[in-house]
Amino acid sequence: MGLKLTRILKGGFGYVGADGSGRAKIVARNATHGWARLAGELKDVSRPYMLAERRWDSPITADLARRSVSSWLDHAKADAGLRATATGLRGFFLADPEELSLIALIDQFSESDAPAPGGMYRIEGGNDRLGSALADPLGDRLHLNTDVVALSHRGKVVRVSVEEQPRPGANQLRLRDPRPAGDAAAPHPDYAGAARAAATRRSCA
Repeated sequence: MGLKLTRILKGGFGYVGADGSGRAKIVARNATHGWARLAGELKDVSRPYMLAERRWDSPITADLARRSVSSWLDHAKADAGLRATATGLRGFFLADPEELSLIALIDQFSESDAPAPGGMYRIEGGNDRLGSALADPLGDRLHLNTDVVALSHRGKVVRVSVEEQPRPGANQLRLRDPRPAGDAAAPHPDYAGAARAAATRRSCA
């Protein structure tokens, strides 16, 4: 796509925690070791999820989703270091361990053997260039500022209905909902199936 990457955070990243007096301090300048520990501790509880092929519609996933990260840390008798690593991820998941579902953590750490990559990069000119690079080849087939009111899926075709008129069938779909919670369009009854089928072909952006 002609995008150039620039290396960032060459020394890794860390997180800030409170010391014994309550003052903020940098806990670790390189959090990779903490991530590796967390991944190791999650292996046993992640195994059923991996056997279920990481399917979010399985009973195993539903059971894991009911547990919080905090309750898992208690059950695992996690030490202060492990708890600090989990708490340090609040900015990554936008949730505290008490509120974050365990399945979110498991899914992140089951993607590969190295959830914290050794090298991190950004796109020169800004990450919005990625969306532009994906959109450019579509030309006038890409419709912006269009409200989707229904989705349906049959075979290899996902049909999208918009507020003005039904859209032609397509074999790819990218979803982004800018509306506040509670103001989303009413989905077709088969919305979940259609969305999963679309996401299988291309992750939603």
